[in-house]
Amino acid sequence: MLSIKLSTGRSLWNTSFPMFLISQSASGLGDAVRFIALTALLVQISGSGLSAALGLVFSIVPSLVLSLFAGSVGDLLPEKTLLISLELVRSAVLMMFINCAEIPLIYGLQMILSSLDAIFNPPLRKIMANLLGEKILRGNAIFNGVSGMTNIFGSLLSAVIISRWNIKAALLTSCYLHAISAVFLLFTRTGGRHQKAPGGEKKAHTSVCSNIKNGVMYIKAKKQIREIIMANTVLCFGAVATTMAFYPYAFDVLKMTQKEWGLLMSIFYGANFIAMLLSPGLQENFKRKGLFSTYLIFIFISGIWLLYGSLETAAPVFILQLLEGSAVALCGIFLVTMQQSITERRYLATTTGISDFIASIGKTVGLGYAYTAMSLWSVRHVFVINAAVLSLYAVYKISLLLNHRGSAAIRSKSH
Repeated sequence: MLSIKLSTGRSLWNTSFPMFLISQSASGLGDAVRFIALTALLVQISGSGLSAALGLVFSIVPSLVLSLFAGSVGDLLPEKTLLISLELVRSAVLMMFINCAEIPLIYGLQMILSSLDAIFNPPLRKIMANLLGEKILRGNAIFNGVSGMTNIFGSLLSAVIISRWNIKAALLTSCYLHAISAVFLLFTRTGGRHQKAPGGEKKAHTSVCSNIKNGVMYIKAKKQIREIIMANTVLCFGAVATTMAFYPYAFDVLKMTQKEWGLLMSIFYGANFIAMLLSPGLQENFKRKGLFSTYLIFIFISGIWLLYGSLETAAPVFILQLLEGSAVALCGIFLVTMQQSITERRYLATTTGISDFIASIGKTVGLGYAYTAMSLWSVRHVFVINAAVLSLYAVYKISLLLNHRGSAAIRSKSH
C-alpha cells in the first residue's frame, strides 16, 4: 500500500505564502477571464462549439513539446525570476488577442500561451514546496480552494464584462491581472536557493539534457512516483477527452447560452473550494492509504461521466459539474501532494516537468480519440468510453493493492 510521509523542513507559511497566494489569485483570475473570453470569441467567429473544443488541441500540443524541458529549466534557473518573466510575457501576448479576428491566428496565440503555461507549472510547484514545508497538504488544499474561488469570480467577471462591454474588454482585464500577479511575485520571498549538484558543482552549469536524464533515472528508481505519474496520466486522458466533447455537448446539444456556459465553468472550477474544505477531513485517510483513496475517487468520476451520456437537459449537468469538479480537484490535491512529498527537492521541478510531459501524451491521445469518436458516433459515446476506461483502470489498481496487502498480511502471520 502506498503511504505518504509528509516532508519536513523550514516553512515560510506565515510570512510569504499569503503574498504568494495573492499573486497566484490574480494570475488565476486572469486565466479564468481569458478562458471564457477566448471561448466566446471562437464561438462568436465560427458559430460552433466545436471550434472552441479544437482550441484544446492547440493548447495541449505545446505542453507535449515543452513540458519535458520546462521541468529541467525550473530546476536550473531561479524560480521566482522565471515566474515573474512568464507572467509579464502572458500579459503581452493577451494584448495581441484584442484586434484578432482570424481563427488560425487565435489558435496560434493560444499555442504561445499554452507554451508559457507549460513552463510555469514546474517552478510553481517547487516554490510551493519551499514555502510550505511540512504543511504541504494543507497548503495545496488552500491553493486549490483559492483557485476555485478565482475561477468562480473570474468566469462571472468575464461574463459580466462581455455582456456589459465586449470580449476585448475581458481580454484586456486578463492582461492587467497577469501584470498584477508579477508585481506581487516581485515582493514575495520564495525561499528558493540555487542548489548544488553532487560534487559541489552548481546546477546552473548542468545541461538541460543531462538534467532530464538524471530526472528520468530518478523516476525509474522510484516506483511510487511512477505510480503517481501513471494515475495522473490516465485521469488527464479521460478528463481532456470529456472536456473536448463537452463543448459541442453544451453549445450544440444542450443549446447553452454564453451566460450559462460561464456559470457552468464557475461551478466546475469553483468546486476546488469544496475540495479544499473536504481535504482536511480526508488527510489522515490519505496519508495512510495514498493512491487507494485516489482510485476510489476515479470510480466516482467515471460514474458522473457515464451520466453525461444519458442526459437531455442542462439542469442536472450543473449539479454533476459540481460533483465532478470537486472529485477531480481532490485527486489533483492528493496526486500533487504525494509527488511533492516523496521527491527530493533538487529533482522536484524536473520530475514535475516529466510528469507534465507524460500527462500531455495522455491528453493528446485523449483529444485524438475524442475527435474521432465524435466524428464517427456522437459526443455521448466519448463520455461512456471515458467512464469505462477510468473505472477499469481504478478497479485493476485497487485489486493489485488489495492483493499486495493480503500477501503482506500472510507473510507477517507466517513469521
